Amino acid sequence: VINLIEPSETFNGAFLLTALDGNSITTLTPELAKEVGVLHAKLHEMSYEFYGSFTNEGFEILPNNDWRLFILSTLERFVPFVRQTLTEELYKSSYNRIQELFKCLPAPEPPSFVHMDFRLANLIAQGNTLSGVIDFESSRFGSPEIDFIKLYRDALSKNPTIFDAYKIGYGSVRPLLPMEQYVQFYSLYDAFNSIGWSTQRGLEKNRAFYEERLRNLKTRLRIIRT
Repeated sequence: VINLIEPSETFNGAFLLTALDGNSITTLTPELAKEVGVLHAKLHEMSYEFYGSFTNEGFEILPNNDWRLFILSTLERFVPFVRQTLTEELYKSSYNRIQELFKCLPAPEPPSFVHMDFRLANLIAQGNTLSGVIDFESSRFGSPEIDFIKLYRDALSKNPTIFDAYKIGYGSVRPLLPMEQYVQFYSLYDAFNSIGWSTQRGLEKNRAFYEERLRNLKTRLRIIRT
């Protein structure tokens, strides 16, 4: 992202992007993890007055400018699809636990730019040098807490050295949120919603993704119960 072009009476607003050279990252090194942390923090440094997203009609503010309401409404949107594939017992235990953890979340941060799909496959690098991030389809202005979980799930949680390098990079730009306050909720929330997403899009094309997220869901429930 080069710049944010703010909306006006005659313009809906836009993000100014640039082409990137390189390939998707498959494995993080400490050097790359530090650069990823810097980039992530710089995205979160972009702020706005309201929670919401840019649409063809302009900037759409969330109902009541309520980030927590957005989180719950997104969950509810996937419920019918989750119930199509999970047993009723697994659905209820995961849904109820998400609701319990939701009540323990601290107040959301002021609106920042959040990518919403910040993961290795969307990070582009040439060798050990980060080029940038792609796929801004779901990006919006929200509380940055939501933007960590996919990278945490796929890379940061698996290697303390990599996680420490990411923290150093992120912290060089802005303070890192206390992720321990959010990991349990967003890990379960991400797995639940991903199961709904893959079911909605069709399991014949998304079976592998579905099975992986189902394993994540069961694992997170076991961790939380112990």
